[in-house]
Amino acid sequence: MNFARLLADFFSLPYRAGFQLWKFVTLHRRRPHIPAYTISVGNLTVGGSGKTPFVIELAHELKKRGIKFAVISRGYMRKSRGLVSIGPGEQPDVRALGDEPALIYRKLNGGIPIIVDSDRFRAGKHAVEKFDVEAVLLDDAFQHLKILHDYVILLLNVDDVEGGALLPFGRFREPLSALKRADLIVVNYRHREFDDRQFNFGITPYIRMRYRLKLPVAAGTKAFVFAGIARPTEFIGMLERAGIEVVGYRRFRDHRWYSERTVRSILKKAEKHGADVILTTEKDFIRLSNPPDVIKPVELIAEIENIEHIASILTSKIMAFRRIGT
Repeated sequence: MNFARLLADFFSLPYRAGFQLWKFVTLHRRRPHIPAYTISVGNLTVGGSGKTPFVIELAHELKKRGIKFAVISRGYMRKSRGLVSIGPGEQPDVRALGDEPALIYRKLNGGIPIIVDSDRFRAGKHAVEKFDVEAVLLDDAFQHLKILHDYVILLLNVDDVEGGALLPFGRFREPLSALKRADLIVVNYRHREFDDRQFNFGITPYIRMRYRLKLPVAAGTKAFVFAGIARPTEFIGMLERAGIEVVGYRRFRDHRWYSERTVRSILKKAEKHGADVILTTEKDFIRLSNPPDVIKPVELIAEIENIEHIASILTSKIMAFRRIGT
């Protein structure tokens, strides 16, 4: 461990002590259980770890198996307050739901309920009472310890498997010792190919995932790129490796809602750089009110090892929970 890491760990002591105290008090209180099988997906770090793409793929698998479930999210940076829900077949209000819940809904063809609320227990009860679900999938809930979780899935970027400094000087919300709360760890290789490394997470099993892009244009196209995500340079690198000629780009803060004025500015910059098309992520595209045809979303697909097996295990657990409940 180098000196900078030791210094960061030292100055992170107040955060570590405060979080550990909060966690101790929370875990030793009587915590409620949502009246449905509760699957939690989360991470240890701030910034992108692939939670939303993973939730989408897992939801696809559960849906194929006929499981009645809802996705619950906090709806970070949404333009609404309190509980907001949408049922199958309804027209989503993207700003009320937030970008990630709205994207999940669209990627699942509007086939499952989505509930956003900072109070996950209230959201879970609403899902059961209004939509008669037997399971709930909690997005970004690893640190949400106020309720009981039946199955916990933790995503960890491959660069973070050795740990790192805690907030506010590092990216980690919790130290690696928190891995023991997980039932399954997903190591995200992001844009890299899988290698032969074996990871040691004690008795907790793990699988691997990575990203693949589905381009809306042919390789060799000149593109101006904009993105308001945690890792925009990674997105640009993936486009370039896929054969896109990136002639310019603009970076925005994560979860940025784009005004018409900002869109006009992007269009001018793209024209100045001689771009044939403007590319952005699906999460950014969904935050555009009336996107012109020249702006196209790039689909990000998560390739996940053994996702069918994991979905089958969860289906069995949900079926057992259903039998106990009846």
